[in-house]
Amino acid sequence: MANIAFRCLAAGWLLAVATFVSAGPVERYVAPDGADTNPGTVDQPFRTVYRAQEAVRRAVERMDGDIVVNIAPGEYRLDRPLEFTEADSGRNGFRVVYRSDGGPGKARLLGSVPLKGWTEHRDGIWKIDLPDGALFHTLYENGRRVHKARFPDYEYLPQLPTALGRYLATVDGSPKQSDKVHARSELPGWLAYRPEDVPPVTTVTKMRIHIFAGGKCDWVREIHPVTSIDPQARRLTFGVEPYHGVGVGARFFLEDELGLLDVPGEFFVDQTAGKLYYMPLGKGHPDTLAISYPVLSRMIQLKGSSREQCVEQLVLDGLALEESDNAPPLPQWAYTGHRDAALVWMNNTSRVEIRNCHLKNSGRHGIMMIGHNTENLVTGCWIEHMGVNGVSFCNRFLAPNGTDPTQDRCELNRVHNTWISHVGELHTYAECVTVFNVSNNEVSHCQLDNSVRYAITLRGNTGPQYGPSVLTNHPPTKGNRFHHIRVERCGQDGGDMGALHGANLNIPDGDAINTFEQITVADCRTVSSVKDIGPDGIFLDWPKMCMHQVFRNIHIVRPQGRQLRSHGPDNGASALTENVSWERDFDESLMEYNEIGLRPDFPKEYGGGGVSVLPAPASVEAKPRGFDSILLSWHATVTEGPSSGSYAVFRDGVPVGNTPSTSFEDRGLSERTVYRYAVATRAWEFGPDGPRSPEFEVCTPPDTTPPLLRGALADDDAEHVWLRFSKPVDPATAGVVANYRIDQGVQVFGAAAWQVSELVRLRVSALTRGTTYGVTVSGVTDTAAVGNAVPAGTQASFRADQMVLHYTMDMTDGDIVIDASGSARHGQLKGSAAWAPASGRIGGALLLDGQDAYVEGPSDFELGRSDFTLAAWVWKDQDANMIILAKADGFPKRQWSWGWNAGCFRAENHLSFHPDPAALGSNRWMHLAFVRRGDTGQAYVDGEPSGGVHDLSVLGELSNGQALLIGRRRYEEAPVWFQGRIDDVRIYGRALTAEEIGVLASRNFTL
Repeated sequence: MANIAFRCLAAGWLLAVATFVSAGPVERYVAPDGADTNPGTVDQPFRTVYRAQEAVRRAVERMDGDIVVNIAPGEYRLDRPLEFTEADSGRNGFRVVYRSDGGPGKARLLGSVPLKGWTEHRDGIWKIDLPDGALFHTLYENGRRVHKARFPDYEYLPQLPTALGRYLATVDGSPKQSDKVHARSELPGWLAYRPEDVPPVTTVTKMRIHIFAGGKCDWVREIHPVTSIDPQARRLTFGVEPYHGVGVGARFFLEDELGLLDVPGEFFVDQTAGKLYYMPLGKGHPDTLAISYPVLSRMIQLKGSSREQCVEQLVLDGLALEESDNAPPLPQWAYTGHRDAALVWMNNTSRVEIRNCHLKNSGRHGIMMIGHNTENLVTGCWIEHMGVNGVSFCNRFLAPNGTDPTQDRCELNRVHNTWISHVGELHTYAECVTVFNVSNNEVSHCQLDNSVRYAITLRGNTGPQYGPSVLTNHPPTKGNRFHHIRVERCGQDGGDMGALHGANLNIPDGDAINTFEQITVADCRTVSSVKDIGPDGIFLDWPKMCMHQVFRNIHIVRPQGRQLRSHGPDNGASALTENVSWERDFDESLMEYNEIGLRPDFPKEYGGGGVSVLPAPASVEAKPRGFDSILLSWHATVTEGPSSGSYAVFRDGVPVGNTPSTSFEDRGLSERTVYRYAVATRAWEFGPDGPRSPEFEVCTPPDTTPPLLRGALADDDAEHVWLRFSKPVDPATAGVVANYRIDQGVQVFGAAAWQVSELVRLRVSALTRGTTYGVTVSGVTDTAAVGNAVPAGTQASFRADQMVLHYTMDMTDGDIVIDASGSARHGQLKGSAAWAPASGRIGGALLLDGQDAYVEGPSDFELGRSDFTLAAWVWKDQDANMIILAKADGFPKRQWSWGWNAGCFRAENHLSFHPDPAALGSNRWMHLAFVRRGDTGQAYVDGEPSGGVHDLSVLGELSNGQALLIGRRRYEEAPVWFQGRIDDVRIYGRALTAEEIGVLASRNFTL
C-alpha cells in the first residue's frame, strides 16, 4: 500500500504542475559580498538569506513559475533561526527553491560566531571574553566538534568514534532500582569511586556527572549536577537519584569544571565571569584556528500555523547547514520534539523537499519532523556529526485536551539516497533514523553508520513495558517501509540494543506492522567498558509489544550480540521472516547487494558517484609465518566517501577470506606445499569483486616445530588420563607405554592416540581422588616429515577430581539422566525431552525442542562463593537466547543461569559475564565453559578464552536451594527454552586451568 501511495503522490504532483503554465522561474541572488540594499539580481545580490526571504514573500502571491533563490558559494552566519511559515510556501502549483548556486555544499549557512582576541591563560590554555549572557554547550575548531573539560579525558577510538570513553566505574552507590518499579527515590544520588580515580579537582562550581546508572544499564547516559565530592571518603553526591539507581560498576565521567581542563580539545565556559577557556587542537595562535561558538539550536524552522495551513512546496537544494548548539545538559527524547532543536526543524509541513544538502555538526538533531508533516522528501543528503539523531519522525502526541487522539499525521514522508553518519556524539540514546508514532513513511537506499546506539528505532502506542498488552490513544507506528539500506558500526557506546530496534510497537494480533527488506547490517559492537548485553543486529524489545514485524532478505554479519534478539519469545516468534541470515535456509543469491545503500546519483561532492568496481590492490606480498601459515599484505585501494572497501583473498582460485584491513593471515596449511594467491577489492563488503591481483606462488617451509604437551585431565573413572598436545602426534610413538611416567607410584598400563590426533588416552592404575599428579612424556613425535620429538622432560600436572556432577547424555532409553561422576546427582527428563543416541558430540546427546523439554536435576549442591567450572557441548538449532543450565526462578540474589544471551553466566542479573558473541554460532557443535577463580571469571569457546576476564567481586553467595535445570530456567514469565542438543555437561567444584579446558574441548568423539 505504501508503494501505491507514493506512486499516487508522484502522479498528483505531475498533475498539479501540468495544471499551470509556467512563465519561467523568478530568480533572486545572495552572495557573501552582496548588500541587503541591493535588488537581489545576479549583478547586485543580497547579502543575507533573510533579505532574500523578504523578497520571496512579496512575490509568492502572484507566482506563475518557480521562485529560485541562488545562494553563491561562501559562508553565511545566521544570528537567528531562518523561519519559514505558510507565507513562504509555493503557490499555484509552483515551488520556492533555496539553492546552493555553486553546487552541493558550497553555500554554507552556519549557526556559530567566530572567536578572535584570545590571550594566554596558562599551561597551553587560552581564554577569551564572551558577550554578555553567552552560554553554549558545544564548541567547534576548524569544523570539528570539541568537548567540555572532563575527567577522565576523552579517548577517541577510530573504530568506535561516537563512544565517549574513557569511563570510570563505581565501587558502590545508591541502591539499584528495577525498571519494573515505578516509585522512584527522591533522595540525592551518590557513588563511591576507586582510590586511583580521585578527580583532579574536588571543589564543585558547575560540575556535572554523566552516568550509566544501575551498575549495568548501559541504555541512557543520564546527566546530573554534582553537589559535592569527599576525597577522603571517595564519595560523590549529585542532585537527583538516577532512574535505575547507581549500584556497583556503573560507568561515569565528570564534566564541565575548569580544574578538569588539561588536554587539547577541551573547553570550559565560566558564565559568571563571561570567559571561555580552551586548549586548542591545532598549532599556532587560536585566532588563526577557526574556533567558533554556536548561537543557534534551530537553524532553519519550517512551521505552519496548523495542519490546514502548512508550509508547502518549498525546496532546500544543496545547502550546507553547520554548527548549532546543544540543549542544556538534560536528557531529552524525540517525543519532546516541540521543545527540541535541529538544523532543520519541521511542523505542519507538506511537500517540502530537502535535496542534496550537507548537514554537519549539529548540537542536537539533523532534521526533525514533529507532529503534522506529510509528503515531504529528504534525498541526496549527507548528515554527519550529530549531537543526537540524524532524521527524526515523531508524532507522539495527543489532542490538545490531553486525552483524545491527535488529528495530526506524520505520514507519506520519504528519506531516500541519504548518508547518515556519526550520530549521538553528545547524547547516548540516539539513532540515525527515529520513527515514533508515525505511519506509511519510507526510508530507502540509505547508508546509516557510526551511531552511538541505533541505526533505526521505532516506537508505537502500546501500554507500559511490563503492563498488559494494550494500546493507548497515541498514534500507532505502522505501514512504514525500510528497504535497500546499508547499516554499519552501530551501538558503539551502549548495550541491550539492536541496530534495527522496535519497542512498544504492536500487541498480539495487532495491525501496527512495519517492513524491513534488503538490508545489510555489519559490525555492531560497543566499547569494552559496557557491561550490559552486547549490541545485536535486530532487537525486538518489550515483551509481547513488538509483534508481527516483517523481515525479508536481511543479511547480518559480526554483531557483538545476536543477529536477532527478542525480549521474551513472542516478539521473535511472531515475526514474519523470509530469507534472513539467522535462519538456516538463508540464500545470499536473493540479496540485491548492488542495489543496497546509496544510489549512483548520490552527490559526488559528498563522496558519491564512485565506481562500483575498484582496481586490484597493488604491491601484494606474501611470506610464510611458519610451516602452517602465510601472511599476505598489500597497499590499500583507497576510496573516499561512504565506501570504505574490503578485500577478498583467494588461494588456489578459491576464496578463503574477506577483510577490511590490508593484511590477511592464512592458517592451517601444510608444510612444504606451494600455494597460489590473489587479492581483489570490493567497493564494500557485500559488493562484487573487482579484478584480482596477479597470482603468485608461496611455499611453506618444512615443519621443524616439536609437539608440546598442552595439558592433562583425569577421566571420571579415575583410571584414565587424557593428554593434549599442541599438534597431531604419531600414533606409533604415542602408543608406546614407556614414553609416559606418572609420579606417586601410578602405573601406565596402556596408551593410544585417538580420533583427534592431538589427544592421547592413558590407561592407569587407580588414582586417589582429590590428589594432584605429575606426568612426564618423552619419545613421542609429531606427524611431520622429519618426526619432531616432544622436548625431553616435558611435564604436566593433573588432578583426580570428584566432580559435582557429570551428565554424559549417552543414555538410550528411560527418563533418568545418569550422573557419571559417582556423586549420584541424577536428573530426570521433563516435557518432550528425549535421547539422541547417535547424534551427540561424544556419543549420544540430550534432544530439546525449545518448547517444553528440559531436565530437572538435584538441588543438593550450590556454587556458593567457591571456585567452579561449568562446561558442556551444545548444538543450537537457531541463533537465539537459550538456557543451558540454571538454578534460578527469576533474577534475585544468589540465583544464576548459564547460556542466556550469548553464553552468558548470569548471576544477580549481571549480564556482562559472557564470551565474545562473535565466537558463537548456531547449527554447529560448540564447547562452552565458564570458570570462576576467586573474584574473576573467564568464558571459553571451543577451548579458547573468549570475552576477556570478568570481575565477579560484585556477586554474593550463589546458594539458593533451587533445583538444577538443563535447557530452561524456572521463570514462568519467560523460561527461555533451549532448542537443539546438549552433550557432556560437567560441573567441577574447582577452577579448571586453560589447559584442562583445552583437553575437554578436544574430546569430540565416542569412546
